[in-house]
Amino acid sequence: MDETPADLRFAEIWLHDNASRNISMANLANHLGYSESHLRRIFLREFGYSPGRYRDLLRVEKASLLLARTGLPIIEVSNLCGYTSHPIFTRAFRQKRGISPRAYRMEAWRHLRMGNSKISCIPDSVSYDIKIFQDIEYEFFLARHYGHLATGTQQKAWHYYTSSHLSPSVEYGQAAWIWHGDSYITPKGRFKLDLGFRCNQRRPGINTRLFRHTMIRADRAVRTRFKKAEDIPWIREYLLLKWLPERNENINGEPMCVVFDAQDSCDGAGHLTLPLHA
Repeated sequence: MDETPADLRFAEIWLHDNASRNISMANLANHLGYSESHLRRIFLREFGYSPGRYRDLLRVEKASLLLARTGLPIIEVSNLCGYTSHPIFTRAFRQKRGISPRAYRMEAWRHLRMGNSKISCIPDSVSYDIKIFQDIEYEFFLARHYGHLATGTQQKAWHYYTSSHLSPSVEYGQAAWIWHGDSYITPKGRFKLDLGFRCNQRRPGINTRLFRHTMIRADRAVRTRFKKAEDIPWIREYLLLKWLPERNENINGEPMCVVFDAQDSCDGAGHLTLPLHA
């Protein structure tokens, strides 16, 4: 399983959470007690990019998701991803993707329309009780895993992190996953998955070098039930390709939350939540 050092794990999460803001690498280095040059060197060795270039990559990946999966105006995508002007965004996007944001969107939409037939394979799609909610808030303890995991492996990874890094006396809340990535956009090596459980208070026995206490909020979100973990990718595609577009709704680029009914397992029923653009 992933063994990224705790300080670099913190640095990556901090960059991920703040990528759309005008952030300073000096602030991050000071928080970790490193010089900027040392942070740059160890971050580059672990993730293959300097912290500044990694932030830029995160912005382009979020922009790619919004261009491919929503109908939001390109200038709005630019603003949501932290760019100060449309020309700056276009230049940065073209540098990373090799084409303009508009051309990327057209190519992505053509590709995704070709895959629309997949949604007909979702069993009993109308029975998933899909609803839009206001003012969603979740509280979690989470550990971040780097790299793509198939559904069965995700379950094994959850058990690994929670059993190997938590005291046996810890009482779990509901098992939870947070998905960072999109199968169409994100290379497998750059997928990130947060694994842990839902909670409402700090608890003794939790390895805070690995697990972090975090709040996830959304002004609006679409939520639906699933019957088993294997259904999650199909339901997500159904929401993105059919249900949301038919209602002129757009995601906002924030990660999908998956919460299971059980406290000690992540292979049964539960619900998933996708934050929506306000």
